[in-house]
Amino acid sequence: MKDKKTKGTNGKRRSLSSRLAAIVAVVLLCVFAVMTVSIVIFVGNSMLKSIDKTMYATAGNSASRVRTILNITDNINDNIQTAIKQMYSEVDSDEAGIKTSWTITGEIEGQPKTSTGTFYSRVTGTKISGSRYTAETAFLNAMFQAVTSPKVG
Repeated sequence: MKDKKTKGTNGKRRSLSSRLAAIVAVVLLCVFAVMTVSIVIFVGNSMLKSIDKTMYATAGNSASRVRTILNITDNINDNIQTAIKQMYSEVDSDEAGIKTSWTITGEIEGQPKTSTGTFYSRVTGTKISGSRYTAETAFLNAMFQAVTSPKVG
């Protein structure tokens, strides 16, 4: 009778225990590979979902910041256009003066008074006409108010 055991690589016969150990090792290797792939897929999907939520929140915050900045620039634009219209509607000469927005006591009580004083630019320090002084004051006040009142970011 011949023995029908399988032969190993060097011609030695392999026992049932060594064959079983090799099969178990291959099966465990396959199971670990499947588990690793499934963990990577599941964790990757959950991370993508959380990253998407964070990205949407960041995009929403950025959009509100941009909206605030655009509102500020619209405010500045409206004030500048108003000041320029006022500047070009007034007589532009040194003698024309400006209508003051304050009231005085005296003969013309409670009425605006024309002032023909000397006006100097608060930006350049040069002598300017009354209408240009009024426009410059409107520009500076509008820009100062727009950049100091709402805090962006």
